[in-house]
Amino acid sequence: MKKCFNQEMVDTINNSLQLLDCSFRYVLVKEDLSGNILSNPHIEIVPLSMKFIESYIFNLSKSYYEWLEKFCKDNFDITLSYNNSKNVIWSNEGW
Repeated sequence: MKKCFNQEMVDTINNSLQLLDCSFRYVLVKEDLSGNILSNPHIEIVPLSMKFIESYIFNLSKSYYEWLEKFCKDNFDITLSYNNSKNVIWSNEGW
């Protein structure tokens, strides 16, 4: 069964990140830059605030990604795929 990221999942992740006092969160992306609906929506990491920020790069630890992968497997029964910089994440079960 196809299982993609949805807003409820993103809210659950973000609530946990807030409890961990992280300075970032995820946003759900359901459309490409042209406005086309994505068949497998993804999440992107963003700072909590863009105040005074022109650009950013997150270099998160291996232990963070291990935590995130376990969290997503335990809570949503999904495994994750990443882009090269790991700032964009898809559900493997969404393909």
